[in-house]
Amino acid sequence: GKPAPKTTAIDIRINGQLIPVRLVDHGDSQEVDLIDIGDWAVLVADSVPDDMVPVRPKPMYQFVFGERLVRYGNDSNRGIAPAAGYVAQVSENGWVSWLVDSLPGCSGGGVMNDRDELVGLNGGYLDGSTRLAVIIPIREEMFRKLPKNVQLGTPSGF
Repeated sequence: GKPAPKTTAIDIRINGQLIPVRLVDHGDSQEVDLIDIGDWAVLVADSVPDDMVPVRPKPMYQFVFGERLVRYGNDSNRGIAPAAGYVAQVSENGWVSWLVDSLPGCSGGGVMNDRDELVGLNGGYLDGSTRLAVIIPIREEMFRKLPKNVQLGTPSGF
């Protein structure tokens, strides 16, 4: 019954190195007409390791039934791990479900297509099943608060 504590600082550990990041936007936005309330956040780092590969977001991606995708998530808090799955359904209202192992800790993890584009975020699993999960599609509105000097898909962006 208590409200969740507010996060005041976020650090990401990459190969033992702490990378400070700042929160730009998140799924609890009050602008529910623009963005689904859900399990996502946009983070920006001022600097990243030289060998880090930027993510290329693909807003408004057209998911296809049976398409193979890969999700990354923190499976049961054991570290980031990939899992492959297949699009099961694309509804008229934009919901995308897919068949993939989706354990606790995977929510919010990236979903990539075969061209290494970020097409969605793992939104959790349905009806207690760890095999049928929901994808939150990447949309341009998610990046509306991104600082003007940050370019998507570059080392200074994501």
